[in-house]
Amino acid sequence: MLKFMLKYGDENKDVLEAQKLLKAAGSTITPNGKYTIGMVSAVKAFQKKNGLAVTGKIDSKTMTKLKAAAKPVKKPARKATAKKTVK
Repeated sequence: MLKFMLKYGDENKDVLEAQKLLKAAGSTITPNGKYTIGMVSAVKAFQKKNGLAVTGKIDSKTMTKLKAAAKPVKKPARKATAKKTVK
């Protein structure tokens, strides 16, 4: 059985997707598709914050948490209010 794993030195579309998810989850990383030392730091910070094993590598568990953290939070619908006219 193959396991999902992204690590330092990787450069591909999966890394780019992970970077976009990290950014959406609050990281200041700039998505470029390259797994740099800066990304290792960002991944470690995310892992620590989310109670995952702090490895700096993106495994299946980290990716699952990233996807969940990057989902936009739905804001409650605003009720329409009538504008008051001033006479």
